[in-house]
Amino acid sequence: MAKKTYQDWMEEVKNNSLFLAHVPENLKTHELCEIACEQNGYALSFVPEDLRTPELCEIACKQNGMALQWVHENFKTFEICQIACEQNGYALQWVPDNLRTAKLCQIACEHDGCALEYVPKYFRTKKLCQIACEQNGYAIRYIPEKIKNIEICKISCSQIGWTLEYVPEYIITEELCRIACQKDGKALASVPEAMKTLELCQIACKQNGFAVEYVPEKFKTYELYKIACEQSGWALSQVPEVLKTAELCRIAYKENKEVFYLFPENLRTAEICQIACEQNGEYLKYVPNNLKTPELCKIACEQTILALKYVPENLRTHELCQIACKQDGLALKLVPENLRTADLCQIACKQNGMAIHFVPENLKYYVLI
Repeated sequence: MAKKTYQDWMEEVKNNSLFLAHVPENLKTHELCEIACEQNGYALSFVPEDLRTPELCEIACKQNGMALQWVHENFKTFEICQIACEQNGYALQWVPDNLRTAKLCQIACEHDGCALEYVPKYFRTKKLCQIACEQNGYAIRYIPEKIKNIEICKISCSQIGWTLEYVPEYIITEELCRIACQKDGKALASVPEAMKTLELCQIACKQNGFAVEYVPEKFKTYELYKIACEQSGWALSQVPEVLKTAELCRIAYKENKEVFYLFPENLRTAEICQIACEQNGEYLKYVPNNLKTPELCKIACEQTILALKYVPENLRTHELCQIACKQDGLALKLVPENLRTADLCQIACKQNGMAIHFVPENLKYYVLI
């Protein structure tokens, strides 16, 4: 292969700036590095130290503020730090301590509330914390406890319900719990037990069926499980076997066909099993043996070779094994010894040479020739 010229590398970098990482050091020019950094600030990490000029660093930080981490310390002026934080608030973590002013911290938090994590504690005022939470409710994690108040917590929970977890219990109100659970039902996990009313549990389960996990036992009624399963079929996994009725299973199945394996065996009908195996052949393992017909096994094996291991021995026919081996020769591993014929082994090895490891010794000669 011909050695790449400077122009070849130029084209590579124009197409993908991060190819700068592969350019030989002696071919990395200021021009090439500038082209790369204009496209992607991260390319600054591949620029040789002697080419990282203040101008190039500024270009990189304008494109991606996180490039600030590769800027020489002596080039980190307030101006370039401001450029970086305006592009990505998280760049604040790379700003020298003496440049983390109240103004710069506010700029960073206005662009990404979670930049509050890198704000010196003496600058974390009520005003700044509110700005941060308005931008990103998750910023509540970095707010000092003494500054957290009902207004800030409402802002956070109305954006991201499960941030109720970071609200001090003495601030939590029924209204705040409702706000959080309406946004994310799983916020119910952080609701004080005394505030978990039936109504709130219903709100939570309507928003996220999995919230039923955090419902007090006294409220876990058939009706509540219906609400949960209507929102998420997977909520059926939380339902006691005694309450898994045909109606409830139908509701869960309507929302998500994959939950059929959570049904009691007597409710796994032939129709439901077929639909499930058409979606994922591996679900054959959850089909009652009396419903595993040759037709169903064929459907499952056409969907995935992994279904073959769930086919009863008496139904593992040569035809079925052939279907699996045509898809992936490694399916030969799942074929009963007495069905590993020369023609089947050839089919498997033609599809995947590694299948030779599962060919009986007395047949390897015929397969290899």
